[in-house]
Amino acid sequence: MFLLTGQFFHLSGTVQYRIGDDCSAEDPSQLTDLLLRSQMVDVSHSSSIHHTLFNPVMIVRHGCDLWQMGNTDHLVTSADVIQLFGYLLRGPSADSGVEDVPPPRFRRGEGMMQTRITETTDLLDRKGHVLAPGYATEMMWRYDKSRVRARPFAVKEWDFYQVQLGEWVLQFTLGHVSYAHNAAVTLLRPKDGRRESFSVMRPLALPRMGTSPDVMRTVSASGKDWCMEAEDTGDTVRLTAATDDGRVDVQLTLRRAAGDDKMVICTPFEKPNQFYLNSKEHFPFVTGHAKIGDIRAEAQEGDTALLDWGRGVWPFRQDWYWGCGSVHQGERRIGFNIGWGFGDLSHATENMFFIDGRHVKLGRIISDMDEKVLDRPWRFRDEDGLLDMAMQPVYDNFTATKLLWVDNSCHQVYGTFSGTIRTEEGVVAFDGLEAFVEHAHNQW
Repeated sequence: MFLLTGQFFHLSGTVQYRIGDDCSAEDPSQLTDLLLRSQMVDVSHSSSIHHTLFNPVMIVRHGCDLWQMGNTDHLVTSADVIQLFGYLLRGPSADSGVEDVPPPRFRRGEGMMQTRITETTDLLDRKGHVLAPGYATEMMWRYDKSRVRARPFAVKEWDFYQVQLGEWVLQFTLGHVSYAHNAAVTLLRPKDGRRESFSVMRPLALPRMGTSPDVMRTVSASGKDWCMEAEDTGDTVRLTAATDDGRVDVQLTLRRAAGDDKMVICTPFEKPNQFYLNSKEHFPFVTGHAKIGDIRAEAQEGDTALLDWGRGVWPFRQDWYWGCGSVHQGERRIGFNIGWGFGDLSHATENMFFIDGRHVKLGRIISDMDEKVLDRPWRFRDEDGLLDMAMQPVYDNFTATKLLWVDNSCHQVYGTFSGTIRTEEGVVAFDGLEAFVEHAHNQW
């Protein structure tokens, strides 16, 4: 009976638990009384029930949360909460009518099963459906746009570079959302929020974005008095941007380390013709300069960069959480990529830690981040106990775009990360990693 009538859902930032049509509670501590009132359990088992109450350990969005069952070792997504509750109630309440169900598949210490793709495969079948969701450490999916089956304006494609230049950060974007393309370059200083930007949004005239981040390619956009270009030669990526009046002058070279792993993931959504193909890459070496307005920044020894390469058919409304960064720490190169909150992540997460170019695969991330609270550290852990990382927020680089039906906003919070990562060779400590984590809401 419980499996049919037990429900929970977010309500104005809280969680409401409901048994049947009449009994509900907004606090886990009220669940024992709730179960007693609904006659799901008898009073002799109330103490047992009290020790198996749910606690949310990561709030993201409805359907994407992580929950821990009291003081047990069970860690599940919200989709498994009712099943796990029924499983744990079997013993305490023989009269509850709970079906004899097997334990859910996710447990702390075992982690989620993740699918690694090791052979090249087509991304989509002829119906536009994802063939092989999962993750890889290099691009293994052939992206054939002729197989996309989606409404007009649903396809989104972008190449986003972020480059550390001493105390400055450069953001370099070329991309489109089918009905418009965007070319933008920004210089910002997280310690005080100073920034200068150049951006052009054009309807319909779309740049050729390319179908793989692992091949030599050139992506460019230009206008009457400006131009931007990202040229990938295999070993390096050269970023250039210029305006005729001299306000913008970007000349940067990002150099790869041969053989480094990347974070590559193919994520389906609820609708079978929706998908996100994504590659995240760290560049450990940067040379050159960037100038926008009266701000000029020079690359310094130890500066790093990243590429976020994305292609997909997205839902009209969607949120995501994403964090990324890298640093030279002594003789070692340290980096990470974390993300959650969108799509069907049952096949794989995009969570990885990188040490000297080799990846450590992580499962689901547990976090207490809150972009409204910048005066305390945020903590990030994975479900298997490999990563324990804290971030001290410094600056919220908030951006928002509203135009016709488009309503996008992003809290991109910069800060300093420190912590430990457990590898097969032992525990590696890190600190002084300047990076960001963001929460984006898109209606596009």
